[in-house]
Amino acid sequence: MGVLEKFIIANKYIFITIFFCIGIFISFMGRKMLKPTLFLIGFSLTFLFLMFILFFIFIDESTALWAKWTVLICSLLLGGVVGYLAYISDKIGLFLVGAFLGYVGGVLLYLSVIVQFYDENQPVIFLCHSISLFLVGSNLS
Repeated sequence: MGVLEKFIIANKYIFITIFFCIGIFISFMGRKMLKPTLFLIGFSLTFLFLMFILFFIFIDESTALWAKWTVLICSLLLGGVVGYLAYISDKIGLFLVGAFLGYVGGVLLYLSVIVQFYDENQPVIFLCHSISLFLVGSNLS
């Protein structure tokens, strides 16, 4: 299990509460909340992307707890900046929506079809495939 997974599992009630509140908020407010929804999408995508990259590359199990929380706070701040840009410009927000849907489609295609052709886990193929469909989805939006 990766460091990010262990960190999220150790603080699972915090993450469950945050994402539950965000989901309820978006579900019941509808179209009149388009701009705040674009903010949340920009924020979430940036936050999760930074957390994934930083924990995958720089943070290991021997890293101090304060460094993990620093990465979390910096990811939150940068997510807020990108979320604000998505709030201001609909084009940036819709770009992020398309990019996210392309990524999700790429992960679905990879896990359902492509992974069956390899005997072992191939993270490079997964990343290349996901990034390519991320770019395709962002250009289609």
